[in-house]
This record gives sequence, C-alpha cells and structure tokens, in this order.
Amino acid sequence: MTGNSGTGKSTVCGVLRERGFVALDADEDGFCRWFDRADGEAVTDPPYPVPAGWLDRYGWEIVREWVEALATDSRSRVAFLCGSAENEAHILDLFDAVVCLAIDDETLRHRLATAPRTRSDGIPKSWRRL
Repeated sequence: MTGNSGTGKSTVCGVLRERGFVALDADEDGFCRWFDRADGEAVTDPPYPVPAGWLDRYGWEIVREWVEALATDSRSRVAFLCGSAENEAHILDLFDAVVCLAIDDETLRHRLATAPRTRSDGIPKSWRRL
C-alpha cells in the first residue's frame, strides 16, 4: 500500500493488524532507510532536525533485499507492506497487487498540520531503524 504522506497508510496498517493480518509499516518496521544520492550509500546517523537543503542530497528509500525477504516469507499467506519511498517503483514487481491511497487537499493539509512528528524519545518515527 502506498500514497503520499498523510493519506492514512499507517492507520490502515494498524487496522489490518487489528484484524489479524500480517501488516508491516515500511518506515516503522525497518524496510526503509536514508541514503546519499551522490554515492548511494546508506546514512547511518542522519541529522535531527534535518537542516535546510539536506533533502536535496539525501533521500528515503525502500531496500529491495528486505522486501524480497518479506515476499519469500509470505508466500503461503497474505501480507501487507504499507509505506512510500522515492524508489518504490523498483519493488512493485514483488507484489500481487498495489493499492495507492489518495486524499483531498483540505484533509491532507489538516492531517499534515496535526500529525505527530516524533516518538516520545524525540527521534522521528521514520528513523527508528537507524
């Protein structure tokens, strides 16, 4: 499941889990990481807060090998991977179906303005694996 920030991917993931499905959040469950666009290397210690211009050089990617392992482990059951990354087109072949959540502009602005940005320890939720 994919979609822009604020469309409800994490919420839907939680509902799927509550209903007994294997549902993984690509950010929270460690399928994504920051990388340096200049050399492709993983960023092991991203700055917090992110300084101006940082996102011009660094990006958020989903790691194909980790998704391949999930696909192999899930051959005999239904599993959902919920999240979005700039290279997600490179893993679509690993899925039987892809759902893209969409949202109207007004609701999106409200969700982004009121969404929690960090966990209780001050580390952004999307950096948990790092």
